[in-house]
Amino acid sequence: MQSLRAVPWVTFVVMAMVSLFSMGQGLSYPLLAAILARQGHGEAMIGLNAAMTPIGIMTLGLIVSPLTARVGARRWAILSALILGLTMLVIGMVQNIWLWFPLRFVLGVCVASQFVIAETWILMATPNAARGRVLGFYNFLTSAGFALGPSILAWVGTRDLTPFVLSACFATGVAVMVACVYHKLPRWKADRAASSPWSVLPLMLFLALATLMIGGLDQVILAFFAIFMQDRGMALNDALQLLSVIMASGAVFMLVYGWLIDVTPRRLLWLVTLTSATILPWGLLLLPAQSIWIWPISIALGCSLMPMFILCMVELGERFAGQSLLAANGVFSLGWGLGGIILPPVAGTGMQLFGSQALIWVLSALTGGMLLVALFRRIPVHRTTSTSAGG
Repeated sequence: MQSLRAVPWVTFVVMAMVSLFSMGQGLSYPLLAAILARQGHGEAMIGLNAAMTPIGIMTLGLIVSPLTARVGARRWAILSALILGLTMLVIGMVQNIWLWFPLRFVLGVCVASQFVIAETWILMATPNAARGRVLGFYNFLTSAGFALGPSILAWVGTRDLTPFVLSACFATGVAVMVACVYHKLPRWKADRAASSPWSVLPLMLFLALATLMIGGLDQVILAFFAIFMQDRGMALNDALQLLSVIMASGAVFMLVYGWLIDVTPRRLLWLVTLTSATILPWGLLLLPAQSIWIWPISIALGCSLMPMFILCMVELGERFAGQSLLAANGVFSLGWGLGGIILPPVAGTGMQLFGSQALIWVLSALTGGMLLVALFRRIPVHRTTSTSAGG
């Protein structure tokens, strides 16, 4: 408890800021898809349009550190939030799919800016002894914000500008919150030498690969899990409920997982988490779809897969600081985007060629491969020091 009391209050303001931002994003993704479908565009075109956001996220991962070294992290956080709010208003007023392509790219850049900078602030402000619990709470709030977004959209509807104005208000609210605590936020020296993602990548190869895997598996499960369970003989509504259970259990377990990170050796936690994530999917394949055991196995799978990103973030905070930490967070953003683009087509092609069981092969191959790497990995102790005023 003493370590939690040492967490600066501004950290919780940043968490509230990101939760508000997450609600806006959870609202915008289904909103844009619903409008495009109503306009008569096919799934392929909707998917291509939606892909502009992760491309923007990946681009931000490459440029966020040199950009903030020049502009300042706090100033860019405010500016990117305002740009995002304005972009949402333009999208709502000019509902043309071809104009939406560059606009959704801008959304991706601004969305990633908020998360990368906020997570850097949280990692820098939080003491080592409480970092797991704080990040567990942060990720739980973020997941809750995303989950609330669709509920808000169901309330306000998709037929007028109201959801776009609401999303812009959320983004503006974030900018106002950053401005209010501007001088309390962590600062660091603008070190150009440490601003390239390639300068930190050799020090975080395992974490970068893990992030790519986690980001890809997140998209693979969202895209194909319900299809897999349907092919196994489960009704569509039950399969969708089971998918919701996986996501919700993982989000809630983040609170427990954060505590485990603070009291458990890193290697042991990696090995246990990756082992369970490798074995559990086979229960979904071997058991009948009507088995009652499918539900607890799905809960355990969600608890294994979703919180792993917290462990990556904690190690990142222990190893880097200042401009190097921001660059490392940019690598995370790049890895998450790459995983989301590469792995779903691989899983989908495998399922088309070899049947729905290929989903389990992909899940277990990825987590099993990371488990082998974790077995022989030497966990380095490295922390850069770049904590003087700036940013």
